[in-house]
Amino acid sequence: NNNNWLNGTEILVANSDRIYVYSIDGQNTVRASDTSVLEQTTNRELNLITCLFPSDQYRIVTHANQTRSFTWEQAPQLLKNQVLGR
Repeated sequence: NNNNWLNGTEILVANSDRIYVYSIDGQNTVRASDTSVLEQTTNRELNLITCLFPSDQYRIVTHANQTRSFTWEQAPQLLKNQVLGR
């Protein structure tokens, strides 16, 4: 099952050096035994894997591609505030 209702939604990931911005480009449901989504690629992508409650047979995989990144010094203040929950 593929789903696109979250497409375009941004995900922010930060560490002590940088802020990374990802854009969701799809979701799909896979069997819990399907580990193909864990395979390493050279793409700048993020895959979020969650359980499909109440079933333990399936997982929801949300795919996102990196659209940009900033050092903390370069990042717009609004983006910094979002990451910091302000």
